[in-house]
Amino acid sequence: MPENARAFPAVTEKIRIFKVIAVQLALARGAEEIDAYVPSLISCKEALAGAASGLVPESSLAGFGRAFESFARSLAGHDRGALNALAAGRLIPFANEIEKILEPGIFSPGRENDSRLLSGRFVCDGVCAACLNESAEAARREVLDKLSSNHYALETPPCVCGGESFTDIAYKDRYGLPVTTALCKNCGLLLTRPRMTEAAYSEFYEREYRRLYTWNVSSEPFYASQVCRGRKILDYVKDALPERARVLEIGCGAGGILEPFAESGCEALGVDIGGEYLEIGGSKGLDLRNMRSGSLLETDENSFDLIILSHAAEHFLDIPGEFGVVRRLLRDGGRVYVEVPGIKNICAYNFDYLRYFQNAHTYHFTLDTLRQTLSLCGFALERGDEAIVSVFSKSKAAGAPELANYYADNTDFIFTVEKYFY
Repeated sequence: MPENARAFPAVTEKIRIFKVIAVQLALARGAEEIDAYVPSLISCKEALAGAASGLVPESSLAGFGRAFESFARSLAGHDRGALNALAAGRLIPFANEIEKILEPGIFSPGRENDSRLLSGRFVCDGVCAACLNESAEAARREVLDKLSSNHYALETPPCVCGGESFTDIAYKDRYGLPVTTALCKNCGLLLTRPRMTEAAYSEFYEREYRRLYTWNVSSEPFYASQVCRGRKILDYVKDALPERARVLEIGCGAGGILEPFAESGCEALGVDIGGEYLEIGGSKGLDLRNMRSGSLLETDENSFDLIILSHAAEHFLDIPGEFGVVRRLLRDGGRVYVEVPGIKNICAYNFDYLRYFQNAHTYHFTLDTLRQTLSLCGFALERGDEAIVSVFSKSKAAGAPELANYYADNTDFIFTVEKYFY
């Protein structure tokens, strides 16, 4: 590893911020908004050029400088069309080129990263694949602002399996946000890396998530949709439930999923760290609490017959920690219902991974990688499918399970879908 390798992370951080600002400029509306971003872009460009000097070929820096000059001329004329073309076609690719040159030095042996994008559709160009209303678009821009200012900081944790070698397959999500999706070479789990820190995600869920993802949907339709899902979940797990079962839902939202369970005689409890919808179910008599599941350990350890995680596990940052709490809350003989978006259920997204990837999801599963990930947390799969709808129980096996590698299988599946449909 070169002696000046310690400078690489600082350079790549500047590259990330530069790309975010370039995307913002490409999407800017009107002269006033364009002018607001210019100082940030120039400052970041100068810092990037200075930090990268001596670490990358001068020809790359010279090309980057020429692209920036063209970009600056378009800025002066407030030419939005030219801005878009230059950001997507020249500035961001030059930044990507510098990043790729630096990549071998950023990681020590055993921490290798490479890039094999699904296709050109997944470059960081700021183009949004989702149709957004005014509120959602405003939330998207707020997230971009916070990423570009580093207010939303990033972290690069290892995989759940301990692996630190990855292949990047996408550099943006459905909203055109700069999100890197990577496959772990050690086990084949698909994850977001780098990702926002816990503090950043906490603020995101509090301030932008609902506006971006649900468009401020009114409370009653949202609750009704949860009740409908709850009926399906109850039908799926009812044969495994004892009479008057204690049921906990983690990440309950408005609590609608729990209504069918409460009506069937279960003792139902829901917890969620976002409190904006809890009062909906609370007004209907459900026991919903604004808290983390770990707070229940003082009073409810080893007391639940069923724990529901419906579209919650894909948001976790610390899977071993979160499922460690679940295991302690679950009675011996109890079940965990886990439902997450499935990589191989891509037909639900019109066979489009660009619509599937999203910044709020930190992990993406197949049934095999979910089974293996939860086996590392002390759970055994009882039944499930690629949808993914599944039921787990506490594992009786002693010792760490043998690790399988699904990297080749998942790579082949994802790239085949992209090639066939796009």
